[in-house]
Amino acid sequence: NILSEHKIDLLEKIGFSWDVAEDEWINNFQKLKNFFEINGVSGAPNDKFLKQWCHTQRRKLKSNKLSQDKIDRLDSIGFVWDYLNDLWYKKFLELKKFYKENGFSIPKKNKLCSWVGKQRLDFKNNKLSKERIELLNSISFPWDYYEAQWITSFNELKEFYEKHGVINPPD
Repeated sequence: NILSEHKIDLLEKIGFSWDVAEDEWINNFQKLKNFFEINGVSGAPNDKFLKQWCHTQRRKLKSNKLSQDKIDRLDSIGFVWDYLNDLWYKKFLELKKFYKENGFSIPKKNKLCSWVGKQRLDFKNNKLSKERIELLNSISFPWDYYEAQWITSFNELKEFYEKHGVINPPD
């Protein structure tokens, strides 16, 4: 049952797909590209299906089941292959910005503060790479929690002094 060239031509003229899986990949790639262009980021999309599709691309890369053409296309839009590593660097850059603005690396209670605590724990459990330790050291990262608390309290006192001209608040 081979189709004649005439029938093939007719089917192709109306956009018949000979490779549905490839067409689906291209469609999802275009959705991801549009997401990146609109949001200006290459992180995880909010769309649950597209997020899963990204995860599948990462898994296929690790198992050598993704063609070089698809790898190149994803690279061309800034696709993040190691999402967890990318998240770590984004948090580090956020902390580095905080350090530049404040002169110390101890954010008050927020998500960044939780991330800082996780870095201390990973360091204590030898789960932090040498590269990450060096990056954190470059911004005077407070490895000791109690020392960090002291620095935080000192900075609050200094801020109070600069604002009010006295060290002890009135009774």
